[in-house]
Amino acid sequence: MTVLKDILARHPGDRETLLALISFSRDAGDFPTALEYAERLANVRPGDPDVNALIENLRRQNKAPDAR
Repeated sequence: MTVLKDILARHPGDRETLLALISFSRDAGDFPTALEYAERLANVRPGDPDVNALIENLRRQNKAPDAR
């Protein structure tokens, strides 16, 4: 995660880095952080239906009773 965050600091719009951070955060159960990265990705790819669906999915997971 540290390496990915360093890459993102140098290249804030890098799609692949944002996707990796979303995946790692989501897999760790950190849905709020995954959602933050997904929203950043939406700024890079506005109107992308896949990104919009990802955000909606993360919002649902973030509201789930067992979410952190």
